[in-house]
Amino acid sequence: MLSQPVAADEVAEALTRYATQAPAGRAPDLAEPEQLQMTDMARRLLNARGQHRPVLPLSIPGRVGQQLAGGSLLPGSNHTRGRKTFDQHLAWIRAAAERR
Repeated sequence: MLSQPVAADEVAEALTRYATQAPAGRAPDLAEPEQLQMTDMARRLLNARGQHRPVLPLSIPGRVGQQLAGGSLLPGSNHTRGRKTFDQHLAWIRAAAERR
């Protein structure tokens, strides 16, 4: 699956901002600056945590599987771009592990 995850604190900031404004309909999608494959993200996350486990891609059959593989989880063209990247998140995880 191709995805553009976003940091939870950025989601919280956006929701707080929207909650304090007048109703305006659907808010734009919020997404990280990069498009990433889920299997790659899982491998990199395990590595950042110092864990070594196999990560195997899983193909979901049918129309849903085709849509997920084709980028249906990606934001629309008028999305709000987040500031934090997945690499920055991994750096935070590595630093936290070193402090233990």
